[in-house]
Amino acid sequence: MRLNLGCGGDIREGYLNVDWFQQKHPSVVAIDLSHLPWPFANSSAEEILMLDFLEHFPYSKTTSMLMECYRVLSPGGELVVQVPDSEHLMKALTQFGEYLCNKCGRTIVGREHRMWDPICGTCGQDVDGMSEAAMRRLYGGQDYPGNFHFACFTKTSLVLKAEACGLTAFRFEETEHQYRNWNFKAVF
Repeated sequence: MRLNLGCGGDIREGYLNVDWFQQKHPSVVAIDLSHLPWPFANSSAEEILMLDFLEHFPYSKTTSMLMECYRVLSPGGELVVQVPDSEHLMKALTQFGEYLCNKCGRTIVGREHRMWDPICGTCGQDVDGMSEAAMRRLYGGQDYPGNFHFACFTKTSLVLKAEACGLTAFRFEETEHQYRNWNFKAVF
């Protein structure tokens, strides 16, 4: 079995697509994943996708949810987690440090540098627009039920939580559009 947890509109063929808020789609199974244990057998999943999922639950539930993934994964199975990169988001939000423009991916140099520019030299987006986009990404769009974020992660914080749950082998995968949503993706 391959699970796509909190799938939203990302319906994938060959997966059991699960989402509490997208119950209208015929191939989505409505399961409230905030209630543990999940209704999946031990060692029953060869892959679990949690793309833009963990941040929708309180940080205090992160360990419990990762433990559920460990329980449900079959030996050699993979857990793929994508979450907003809070370290990067904070740089864009505060306009401090280097971060990537969320429209074109150009490196933006924050206010503390002498060469600071209030707009992206490639696409023309102003840094206040980037700050606003970072705020929405950090807290969720808040435009429909379930589109709220309750937790944020750095690469280190996610890896430490996962390792504490027995998910020790990992790698980071960068997608070509990583900068557009200021995400990072980890595979355990």
